[in-house]
Amino acid sequence: MKQIGLIPSGAQQWYKRTIALSNNRLIYCSTIAIYIYNIIDYRLERILTGHTLAITAIVVCPHSPNLVASSSLDQSIRIWDMNDGKIIKVIDTKQGNFGQFKPLCIDWSFVDQYQIVCAGKRGIIRIYDYSDESNTSISLGNDDVRMVGFNPRNPALLFATSGAEIFIIDSKKKKVLNKYKYSEYKVVDFQWDPLSNSYLLCSYENGQSVLYDVEAKDNDLFKVRQFEKSGAGISCVLWIRKEPGNFLTCDVRAGVVRFWNVSQSAPFKIQRVRQKSGFQDSYMLPDCQRAAFSFKDGAIGVYNMTKKQFDFITPGSHTETIFDCEFCPVNPDIFASSGYDHSIRLWDTHRIKVIDNLTSEGGVIYGLAWHPNKREVAGAFNNGSVIIWDALKRIPKMKAEIHRDCIFKIAWNQVDSTLLATASKDGYCHIFNEEGKIIRKLKHPSSVFGVHWHTSNRNIIATGCHDYIVRVFNISNSTDFPIAMLKGHTAEVFNVLWHPTIPNIIASGSNDKTVRVWNSDTGDCKILKGHTNFVRAVAWNHELPHILLSGGWDGTIRVWDVKNENQLNISNDHHADVYGLSSHPERPFIFVSTSRDTTIRFWDLIPLVQSLYIKAFFNQSFDGLLGEPQTPFSIANYELKLTGPGSKKISAKIFSLKTNVEKYTALAEFFHFPNITRNLWELANSCILGSKFKSSMKSDILFCDTITETVFSKSKELESARYKYKGQNATQKVQDQLKEAAKLYLRIGKFKNYCEIMFELGSYEKAISLAPAVSNEYWKELCSRYGKILSDSENEEAIPYYMVSGASEQALDFFINKNQLTDASILARRISENGFPLQTHVSLQNVENENPPITEDMKQIANLQARNYMRESKPTLAASAFLSVKEIGKCIHYLVKGNESTLAYGLFKSIQSNENPGDQLYISLARLCSSCKLWDIVGELLSNVKDKTEVTKLLKSLTIDDVDLGRLLIKSGLQSLSFYANQAPQVEIVNVPESIRYYALANDHVKAASLGASRLDILFSEPEWNWVEISQIHSAMQCIDALKLEKYHIKRVLFYINLIGCQEALWKEYFIIAPKLAQNAKECSKDISSETAIPRGYCEYLLCLSMAYVNNEEALNIINGILMSGTSHISETHLLAIKDVRRRLEDNSFSLETSTTFNIKAPTGSNLPSRCLDGKRMLSCVTQKEVQQPHILEDGESMISISELEMWREVNIFSPLLTGRKI
Repeated sequence: MKQIGLIPSGAQQWYKRTIALSNNRLIYCSTIAIYIYNIIDYRLERILTGHTLAITAIVVCPHSPNLVASSSLDQSIRIWDMNDGKIIKVIDTKQGNFGQFKPLCIDWSFVDQYQIVCAGKRGIIRIYDYSDESNTSISLGNDDVRMVGFNPRNPALLFATSGAEIFIIDSKKKKVLNKYKYSEYKVVDFQWDPLSNSYLLCSYENGQSVLYDVEAKDNDLFKVRQFEKSGAGISCVLWIRKEPGNFLTCDVRAGVVRFWNVSQSAPFKIQRVRQKSGFQDSYMLPDCQRAAFSFKDGAIGVYNMTKKQFDFITPGSHTETIFDCEFCPVNPDIFASSGYDHSIRLWDTHRIKVIDNLTSEGGVIYGLAWHPNKREVAGAFNNGSVIIWDALKRIPKMKAEIHRDCIFKIAWNQVDSTLLATASKDGYCHIFNEEGKIIRKLKHPSSVFGVHWHTSNRNIIATGCHDYIVRVFNISNSTDFPIAMLKGHTAEVFNVLWHPTIPNIIASGSNDKTVRVWNSDTGDCKILKGHTNFVRAVAWNHELPHILLSGGWDGTIRVWDVKNENQLNISNDHHADVYGLSSHPERPFIFVSTSRDTTIRFWDLIPLVQSLYIKAFFNQSFDGLLGEPQTPFSIANYELKLTGPGSKKISAKIFSLKTNVEKYTALAEFFHFPNITRNLWELANSCILGSKFKSSMKSDILFCDTITETVFSKSKELESARYKYKGQNATQKVQDQLKEAAKLYLRIGKFKNYCEIMFELGSYEKAISLAPAVSNEYWKELCSRYGKILSDSENEEAIPYYMVSGASEQALDFFINKNQLTDASILARRISENGFPLQTHVSLQNVENENPPITEDMKQIANLQARNYMRESKPTLAASAFLSVKEIGKCIHYLVKGNESTLAYGLFKSIQSNENPGDQLYISLARLCSSCKLWDIVGELLSNVKDKTEVTKLLKSLTIDDVDLGRLLIKSGLQSLSFYANQAPQVEIVNVPESIRYYALANDHVKAASLGASRLDILFSEPEWNWVEISQIHSAMQCIDALKLEKYHIKRVLFYINLIGCQEALWKEYFIIAPKLAQNAKECSKDISSETAIPRGYCEYLLCLSMAYVNNEEALNIINGILMSGTSHISETHLLAIKDVRRRLEDNSFSLETSTTFNIKAPTGSNLPSRCLDGKRMLSCVTQKEVQQPHILEDGESMISISELEMWREVNIFSPLLTGRKI
């Protein structure tokens, strides 16, 4: 099981000071975790976990910007190092004067790096010195203190607020200097003036802001100015540091920012930032042009106030526990999630973004269920009510009180869509119809937690109860007595789930920490043990009848082989209770999970069916792969087959398809997540079928030949919004879609369409300014129409002027500099089609090129897109960027780099390009096939490889006997083992690298090692090193089985392999693995230094150089250590080279080089933050970085990431642990 996607938690909604900034990092907290984003590329760097209850505040250390502190209702303060995720200190707030108290807010002293102030319940403030764990307390009364903060210009002054009162405290003397109460309304936010010693700005819950002078002697002078009330309330307030006297407030009920100056009571500017959500918290960036905001819908964004747009914004995710999730059966590209925050959110799985947020004041939504045939979703509330929403119209269709107590689960009958069922705390399972009319009440002896309808019988329903029993009812019976009572659990039963293809099988999860799988006819059960806490979520795989997933309070998701009662896989990436699991209806190996950690995660189960996946792609069919579902209670041997309805449907579809690309597209749709492969296969279809294939604007990357037509069609579709939307919020939705249509028309030079829409929307001056690009007559017409209309003028934008004035290249540069690469690719294509006018002072007629060339600009943009996507670990999108401009070779190369060799093979076969896909495609796929023991496919693939040394390296790394190896050699296009034994001595005379390979194939590894090392000694003793031959020998020596050598010879081989591998890693720009290769070479050299011809200074230089690319500080330490310990053993040439590395480090040139070069292997999802629980992390033994997708090495403990493994194996097939084993 592999994690392939993550929707981060929404921002904390219950407390203030939950967002911060430090060293190009944006930090915010969800309910129980801290998220850290890099705001240079807005990449999620890390998730810090450890708190067990809600986090109440975070603050960055003003003395060490890598430290952040957090307070929590679990009665602790934790201090974290954001660089590595470690916890530096845990402060237990249960200890101290006034007894236990729960911290609600914290701040860090500006003068003492070890001093933290904490305020909380019952009016208590504590000042901690975490260097010696001492603390002092101040009591402000009985009301909770919800905000506290030091004055940055007068650090002894401390502000605190309790209820409606504000307190000014001398933190040194530990006494209250002043207490003031402006009104009965509570303070919602405050800010010390960064340019004053005494000015304090407070905002109140009634929408009022007040400026105070805390040094005023008289209380009448304490209040300096009172500002106008905001009708939408105030959530937060911020000083604009570089503009003395200026500040802004953010509305709590609207996405509006108001700009103020202390000299006047009214705002001097009002700016709408978002349409649909009010603010929660804010933080001003140092440049004062951008602010970080959190919103009521959970979104986090960095807003550029000058450009009036977001540089970055997250999807508005859940802000509290997510209890349930389910894919929509009618449109599986949509799934829903429900949670504690009173909302059901609808998600687009292709774009991973929120489509809609269905909210209600009904309360917590514990369960949800989709209508089997319509876009309708039902939510079950903790107050006993049920709401059914029309997800298309986004309005409630039905609301009814079904129970008088909490509903835990809701299920929609998949056979008879008029029926629903609910499980409630009141001890009943109610059957009701779509109008909310209750039809049956199935009484239980206590609370009912789980309910699920049979998948093929409309009358059969199963429940899970507090009394430990799973019950099965037939609602067609006249009595309410169950037809089966399945007993065996020893604690409450929660979720129950019928098998999708085997009619008498039920799974149940329980508080007894087990999952049980029942035969409902006989009562027999399989017991799945492994969870260490309560089990909540269960989900069957629709194609593998014996595979079940479960999630529990231990934060794990477990994959079970039910037939053998065996745990196949475990993931602990969630850092709290897992409540929801759902399988994609059309892509059975894709799952989604939800949790109390408020994240939504996507999972890929392809590793379970790797052999079937490869066979399907290799044969372009499911021939021989389909079977019938077999009950897990069967005693017959189980053969891995696809047994669900999805595989049969796809198999029939493939049989009817004519082209390879259509067949591979169907296979990809079955096995892969849409976000990963859909764009790639859309481009492949466009590349082969041309205009016959209709592309979609849903894709991030559009095909060069059809891009204009696609954009035009999408624009027309958006314009239809005028007639599409009715009812509440329709006007805003129509305007939003028309603006989007206008923007697209502008990208393709359809200026009249743009002008008409902008005029319709009231943007008259924008329309008029571009009208001359159509004709002078049209410009006059618009001016005449505008003369009849009064409206406020709007600021003009740069892009339209660039384009109508013929400066489209400047517009292109503008998009590239802003990293708006999709827009840039559209624009570049239109430039190549002569789609823009050359001047604007005359009437213009666009002359379009029917067969426009692919320009260098278009290729440059594709390169930039690919680089960005690889940084995000999205190799299929990186490959798609190249496919969009018909660079097939690069497309395949990037798929291989992303560990997607099966997809690369399918794409190559689909396009049938004359380009050679390269040896790496065949080698990579052959290695994957060998792990599944698909030897015939391995041989066929390797027979296409030109570099026979690479073939030999792979074959000699396999754990098979000589007989099987001999057969595989012949299938791979090589000779027999006896041939190599006979020919090796003769070949040695003319070709040393080839003879090393021959000796290795003949199993004379001692001779191969001796010959390789001796030849390298000769080559490195020469004045000029022949790196061509050195690299050839380096490659050939990796065919050797080092475990067949004596210890000394193992070290000698590994020395050369690691040293030369380090140099090759640097050439390939595999910077992250180079230092470990250099360190390994240095370690091996200790035993063989007298035997090697390589100068010791070169080894030292290589270590310094490789470290310089990844860790400047460590590289400087190494260099200084070398220079201080004596340099007599280092030649003048290498000494100068080492000093040059130090100079470049001091000039920061290595950072500049690594920022402009980029060449890594990045499998899908490999950049996702791994779980960091109390600083305990999975670390790579190569890079010491956290590992998302670990490959465990031979000692059973050490690990490296899959991306590191692929890079390492390309330059060194031997283990990083220096054991001589191959990886």
